Amino acid sequence: MRVPQGSRRGGKVVAGLLVGLLVGGAGVGGYALYKGRDANRPGADAALEPADELAMVPADALGFVHVRAADLLKTDALAEIRRMIEAAGPDALKNLDDAFIPAPSAVRRLTVVVYKPATPADPPAVVVLVALAAPVDREKFQKANLPNATQGTVGDKEYWYSSNKTTIEDAVVVLPGKFPDAAVHYATDRLIVVGTVADVKAHLAAAAKADGPLAPAIKRAADGSRHAVAALNVVHVPKAARKALPSEFGPLLDADVVTLDLVVGKEARADVKATYKDVTTAEAAERAVTKMAENGKKAAWDVQVKFGELVKGKVGEARPRPNDKLPEAVIGMLALGPVNDLERWLSNPNVKRDGAELAASVTVPGFTNASLLAAGMTVGLIGEADRKPDTTFRHVGNRLAPRP
Repeated sequence: MRVPQGSRRGGKVVAGLLVGLLVGGAGVGGYALYKGRDANRPGADAALEPADELAMVPADALGFVHVRAADLLKTDALAEIRRMIEAAGPDALKNLDDAFIPAPSAVRRLTVVVYKPATPADPPAVVVLVALAAPVDREKFQKANLPNATQGTVGDKEYWYSSNKTTIEDAVVVLPGKFPDAAVHYATDRLIVVGTVADVKAHLAAAAKADGPLAPAIKRAADGSRHAVAALNVVHVPKAARKALPSEFGPLLDADVVTLDLVVGKEARADVKATYKDVTTAEAAERAVTKMAENGKKAAWDVQVKFGELVKGKVGEARPRPNDKLPEAVIGMLALGPVNDLERWLSNPNVKRDGAELAASVTVPGFTNASLLAAGMTVGLIGEADRKPDTTFRHVGNRLAPRP
């Protein structure tokens, strides 16, 4: 049977999320692990206010991502980013708040809920729960984001929608892609639900189930002990998701549930766990992770060679080199460090198996401008290098160059 195009795209997204949770969540701590930090020390959980909106997340949903945006910004790890924002000045911050509804500073928490698709060929319904620090002015919100809004109902619940090609990017949060329409449901004056009309209606019609595979993760997200929690109910992932991964990685998708918890203070602790139906299945997934690490190590070696060549020049290249080669040589030198550390971590990934579970708990240093720049630059350049080595920096330069 031919797999619908939409299902294939959705499968790749889900597969990417799963691989990221299993390997990327552990890999983010590779640098700290190599430098000798104790990634397995428990660390203190957060002590934040309860998030009552998590009661709206069904425990049998396909997945969810919960982020305490306001609390994250207050952590020591994000002190440098906070300083950058404050350096813009109080007038700039006030102007930003005055320009949007709700005010960006009023957004406390964001929760993305992904519902199980009705059939494997259907896309899942996705809504965003936005918890606010102050009541939202409905009239102003709809005027700015849902022009000519029309009221609809699902049972005794009301929602407002617009069919004027409004995009979710014009509303409170930014999501990839554009929607033909958008809708909002005011759960309370400080909690709104946004999504497409069809997705908001599906959300309002769904029963909030307290029992299910995601219940433990929902509880952790709600009780304030984590700054962010993500969970994926892999059992309901469409089979098309396997087509997004090489066959040897397929066992990763045999997990029942995958979760990622994040606690941030002066450092950030990430706990990743994948639960399988039995030990045999977990062992197959463990071998898949090992295979991925081996392939990643080979890819890192190729990137090391390319960046090293940027620094020292190609064999036979005239010396001294022309100065227009200096920018790429500096970028290559800055990128070599993280790539070298990643290659060393991939030689011994910190993913452990305990019975039918695969888990990794890693601690990374606080984020600074330099670490964010280095991480972003490295990821971006690796992605470009994967395209065509000879044009790597040409593509990067074209992206960074100012538009006329």
